[in-house]
Amino acid sequence: MSADRDTTGAVDGRRGEAVRAVPVGEPLLSVRGLTKHFPVRQGLRSTGAVRAVDGLDFDVRPGETLGLVGESGCGKTTTGRMLVRLLEPTAGSITFAGRDITHAGRGELRGLRQDLQIIFQDPYASLNPRHTVGRIVAMPLQVNRITPPGGVKKRVQELLELVGLNPEHYNRYPHEFSGGQRQRIGIARALALKPKLIVADEPVSALDVSIQAQVINLLRSLQRDLDLAFVFIAHDLAVVRHFCHRVAVM
Repeated sequence: MSADRDTTGAVDGRRGEAVRAVPVGEPLLSVRGLTKHFPVRQGLRSTGAVRAVDGLDFDVRPGETLGLVGESGCGKTTTGRMLVRLLEPTAGSITFAGRDITHAGRGELRGLRQDLQIIFQDPYASLNPRHTVGRIVAMPLQVNRITPPGGVKKRVQELLELVGLNPEHYNRYPHEFSGGQRQRIGIARALALKPKLIVADEPVSALDVSIQAQVINLLRSLQRDLDLAFVFIAHDLAVVRHFCHRVAVM
């Protein structure tokens, strides 16, 4: 990269090293030919494959929201899980901030997930019922051995307040919260490591309509304040129209 080229980027205070700058106009996330086939087996013998995703191409620019829409069963969730490498792609490539992460190893993924996070669809199943809210939101910090200024508890309480929850709820358990509040906890957990891109896998589909609007407005304000990019997976076109800059149809 030439020294005089206009770029966006900053020093990452989490790791004390420079985040790779993304040249202006170039995508933060680039997907080419992304494919996922699940083998069908009869005993020990493979008898075919289910083509869950077959040849996707799209880009996401810094600070942008790309809506990923399609009918149920078309592979939206599978795509989202491949983007954050919870599933291994069968073919194709995933490039994030100029780095090919398609087959990144475990060590590389640990650093990658500080910049690339996911919000799950089900706010009930995605939270461990045996853990307090404080422990759930603090888990990414602890796994990555990050001690924020002021300590982990202070950072967790700041995150709870950021998503519209009471910081005093630090020691409560998930069953004490409503569905919308649980999804806010999931959002706080995704924000803990200050990511650049979040895959939101139908984050409001399990919520009441009145609560959906509140969560979408929260995500919009977080995007504006934190300069986040989103891959927003959904089947509700009204929600997509309200939140997304561009739409890709599967």
